[in-house]
Amino acid sequence: MKEKVYVHGGKKRSSISVLFGGVTLSEPLKTFKGNVEAMVYIAQMSSYRIRGHKDQVSKLYKDGIKSKEEQEKKLREDERVLKNVLEMEAVVREKETSERSKKLAKWARETLEGIVAREKKFVDRWDSLNKGWVESLNKYEKAKENLMPMVFVYIVTIWDAFILDTVRRILRVHPQVIVGKKNATVEVKASFLWDVKSTEDIRNYLIEDKVRQLDGNRNELLKCFGDDWGIDWKMSGIKLIDIIEIRARRDIWVHNGGVVNRQYLNMVGKNGLLREGEVAQIDGEYLDECLEKLTRLAVYVHRVAEEKHYAKADIGEDR
Repeated sequence: MKEKVYVHGGKKRSSISVLFGGVTLSEPLKTFKGNVEAMVYIAQMSSYRIRGHKDQVSKLYKDGIKSKEEQEKKLREDERVLKNVLEMEAVVREKETSERSKKLAKWARETLEGIVAREKKFVDRWDSLNKGWVESLNKYEKAKENLMPMVFVYIVTIWDAFILDTVRRILRVHPQVIVGKKNATVEVKASFLWDVKSTEDIRNYLIEDKVRQLDGNRNELLKCFGDDWGIDWKMSGIKLIDIIEIRARRDIWVHNGGVVNRQYLNMVGKNGLLREGEVAQIDGEYLDECLEKLTRLAVYVHRVAEEKHYAKADIGEDR
C-alpha cells in the first residue's frame, strides 16, 4: 500500500484506475469508478492548493515578523535620538540662545516626533497584517484537518451507493428474494396504485422496497449476497471487520464529530483499537487504505455479479 499514493502527497503516485484492471466496466461499477476518481482528484487538488496557499501565507508571515523586528529596531533608535533632541532643546531654552538656535532645536524635535509617530504606525500595521496572516494560517490548517474526513465520508457514501445499485441490478435479473417467498406481502399506498401505468412501475416499487429493507439491515444484506446470490464478500480477500470499521468510523464522523462512542465500539467489537471519547483520525494514509479496500471489494462483487447474474440478463439490459 505504501507504494501507492492515491490521495496524500508523495513522490510515488499511482492512479486509482489500476485497481479496476481485469473487470468488465459495466454499471454500477462504471459509475463507482468515475465518482471515486473524481473524489481522489478533488482531494489531491484541494490538498495541493491548501498546502500551496499555506506556504505562501507562512512566508508572508515570516517576512512580516522580520520586517516588524527591523521596524521596531529603527523605532527604538529614533526614540533614543528624539530623547537626545528633547534634552538639547531644553538646554537651548535654558541658556537663552538665539532665536535661530531655538527654531532649529524645535524643528529637529518636531521632525523626529513625526518620524517616530509614523514608525509606530508602521509597527502597528505589521501587527495587524501578522494577525491577519495568523488567522489565515489557522483557516488553512482547519481546512486541511477537515478535508480528509469530508473526502472519507463521501467515498464511503459512494461505496454504499454502489452496493445498493448492485442490489437493484441483481434483483432485476433474479428477483427470487422478492417473489420467491411464500405468502410474501408488501404494503402499497393507494396513491401509488392509482398512478401505476405498467407492470414495470410495480417491479420498480418492489425493488426499491427491498433495497430499503436491506439498506436498513446490513446482516440481511450480506446474507442475500452470500446465500441467495453466491457473492461471498469474504472471498474477496478483504476482511469484513475492516469494512465494518470503515462504516462505523464514517458514522461517527457524520453524527458525532469523529469522536468514538458506544455505537462505534459495539460495531467493531473486540477488534477495535480506539477508545471511547477518542477522535478517530482520518489522515491520508488511512484514507488510502480505505479507498483500496472498498475498491477491491467493489471490483470483486461486480466481477462475480457479472458472471453469475448480469451475463444472464436480457440483451437489452444496460451494460
